[in-house]
Amino acid sequence: MMQFSNDSRPNSGQPTPRKNARALVEEGQKLASSGQNQAAFARFQTAVTQRAGFAPAMVGMAEIHLRTGQTPTALKILQTFDQWTEDGPSLSKTAGLLLQLRCEAEAERAATRALSASGTNKITLHRIRGEARRILRRLEEALTDFERSATGGDEFAMVRRSTVLRELNQIEEASKHCPSPDNLRLPAAKAAAWHERATLADQTKDFSTAFEAWSIAGQIESELPEWRKLDRTLWPRQVQAWTEWCKASLQSPPANPDPPSGGVPTPPHFLVGFSRTGTTLLERMLSGHSSIASSGEAPLITTVRQHLLQGQPVERLPSLVPEGTSPKSEQLRDLFDRTAQNMVPEASQSPCFVHKQPMNIIDLPMILQLWPTAVVIRTIRDPRDVVLSCFAQHFAPNGINRHFLDVEATAQMLASVLELSESIEARFPNANIVDVRYESFVADPESTLRPILDRMGLEFEDGVLDPTQTNSIQQTPSFLEATKNVHTQRTERWRKYEDQLRAPCRILDRWIDKGGWPKWSP
Repeated sequence: MMQFSNDSRPNSGQPTPRKNARALVEEGQKLASSGQNQAAFARFQTAVTQRAGFAPAMVGMAEIHLRTGQTPTALKILQTFDQWTEDGPSLSKTAGLLLQLRCEAEAERAATRALSASGTNKITLHRIRGEARRILRRLEEALTDFERSATGGDEFAMVRRSTVLRELNQIEEASKHCPSPDNLRLPAAKAAAWHERATLADQTKDFSTAFEAWSIAGQIESELPEWRKLDRTLWPRQVQAWTEWCKASLQSPPANPDPPSGGVPTPPHFLVGFSRTGTTLLERMLSGHSSIASSGEAPLITTVRQHLLQGQPVERLPSLVPEGTSPKSEQLRDLFDRTAQNMVPEASQSPCFVHKQPMNIIDLPMILQLWPTAVVIRTIRDPRDVVLSCFAQHFAPNGINRHFLDVEATAQMLASVLELSESIEARFPNANIVDVRYESFVADPESTLRPILDRMGLEFEDGVLDPTQTNSIQQTPSFLEATKNVHTQRTERWRKYEDQLRAPCRILDRWIDKGGWPKWSP
């Protein structure tokens, strides 16, 4: 991790006239744009020394921290914006960054303050504040912001206005205000509009139109620069590497060590599962327990993986993971703990700390080697519903989500992970894994939660049955759905799209049969 300090100061050598804070920031911005992060940070830091709370410099420091992977430090800086000088452009940028970092309450405050400052784009700020308010479920206020922004020509706000009307159950008004993608100029806005049209069609039971609209949205997104730059091969290569390792080492699986005295496994515990299998709902409900706190999706295992690889190809990862009893393993566990204390300090100190990151299901062999006695909660769901939900979700760009832009790639990715899971079960037959079947969970949450709590050595508490009142810190794409009361409306949703899913999901038939899920219609 890059460390910044006053040791790297501008104007070393011969004395030069002292630059003011504004000049230092301009110089820092030029350095940052050319990749000279440490020198840029020194300029921003010196500017703040000269002028406490100088907003442009504070934003500059936060952006350097974000660029170098020090997200918690960046967030701490951004959250002090109430103490900054009045600078509209800097406050606007701060509002956008806070929204990206899922700090909606702070984003709303920053946007509100920026709206009263000069030199800001009010249209964009209303959209940012509207999105923050939407996630905070203050829909009427969000609608007002989106309407103002849409009136000013913001294409994303035009789409979001329809989204909020739909969430207010004003379906006719939502359909009326949903913009035609053909009338939009920005490709990303066109994709968002197709997603919104698909969701409206789904709610009005026009399923063929919905599926076609999701397909068009995915095609447009696949050509956007932020999606094209992603490496589509990384996740499949990682899955293949772990699958081959599990199969190759199957002949001599190590015996799991005995649990600690008293028979209760010690934290951390892990919550994993393929995307859209119910991990967010389960996390929220578990977080209702007085002794449990979760990490959200902080990149804790990712940090351990990157530390091991040090830039090497991901195929090297299985050979780099040490046995659980080795000194190197203890060092890696310490790295995990330190990262958790830095990123989620309060949660990491809870009596029962659960690290939730769905796609850690791919790194499960590493987790089982480094934490052989930890409880691993693994969510599973009818593969056809998983494919449909991933394909229909309007995800932000990242490596795994790149595979969800078309239905065939989604099914192929899920099939490879299910094969990996089978290999893990054979390689680690005594692993402390609790499988949670989504369909059973939403039908009877208590019967699912009691065994999990028992496995972690905790008494049952009624608080875990209410997902609307928890200490969960994570707001993922599933967050708004997970905050509702538990319902079974999302089970067997695939039947509405059986004609569209039958061909691409045939690759999943083996696991559909093995899991005992309903068969395809004749």
